[in-house]
Amino acid sequence: TVTVDLVELYISRNGNDLDANAAMLNVWVGEKVAVSVASRGEFPAVPGIATFEWCIGGNAIDGYTGYSEGDVADPDGPEKADEILLTGDEIGNQSIDFYWIDGGTMEISVSANAIGQAQIDDASFVINSPNVTVDVNATEIPRFTVDGDGKDSVDIGAHGISFERSLDIDTSNTYRWTQIVDYDYVTARRLGELPTTYHRPSGVDNRVVYKDEATVSDSPLLPYNHSGYTEVRREFGAKMYLMYRRSSLDSIWVSLYTTEWSFDWTVEKQIGVWKFIGVQSPPTFMTFEASELPEWFRIYKNDSDYVPIL
Repeated sequence: TVTVDLVELYISRNGNDLDANAAMLNVWVGEKVAVSVASRGEFPAVPGIATFEWCIGGNAIDGYTGYSEGDVADPDGPEKADEILLTGDEIGNQSIDFYWIDGGTMEISVSANAIGQAQIDDASFVINSPNVTVDVNATEIPRFTVDGDGKDSVDIGAHGISFERSLDIDTSNTYRWTQIVDYDYVTARRLGELPTTYHRPSGVDNRVVYKDEATVSDSPLLPYNHSGYTEVRREFGAKMYLMYRRSSLDSIWVSLYTTEWSFDWTVEKQIGVWKFIGVQSPPTFMTFEASELPEWFRIYKNDSDYVPIL
């Protein structure tokens, strides 16, 4: 028979008992939180005797693979971005690392069992977020343009839709813009034929990949004078993310704001002249605080050819 003295467990972070060190309970969104079960006394050194189970409140993940601190806008990458979820194996370890991707007050707890002697400890964390806002301006309407090569196109105004981040004087806070194109469809009709729909595969926008500017804008254009076509419609939808990282800490990039925006225009050739059909309206948009991380598995390239939808 194995007998075990009752041990008192507690949650430790960086060697500190969280019950006695309130300063350890303040973290930044995206900051790495590494905690473990410590005890006053020893767990039995018998395989399988001690078991652990963590419960992490809020929106916590194991990591994010998109880019590192040194990455900049690059039309050739990064090819992929994924949110890495916590697994059951990690939840059952004596130690666990994770990242909260939204702010607020969150609870963690752990239970341990040694020869039937179960104990639970918990802690409340305050997850801080930077105090910034996003202002979106979308007042311009679709228009015909002629570029420097004499090619006719349609865009959504000289400035299109713009996204501006408010000023932050804290130099430890780093920001990036990232845009995901959800869909980009072009439906074209030739005289006497049924319309054909084409698309560019969705993905991260190669013009706005972790762009390090206070303000970014987008005005997607499309040539409309394809030979033989009499009507062209374009439907476009994207999400612009304001990403944030606390550069002075071991942390990952997280999303603070998301703007969903879209437009839909149609032009028609009438007696040899292209004209807009219906109301020429600015892009529609909606901005909200969101911890959703941008994920993708390919790059949307603005200069790529449209391919038919089969």
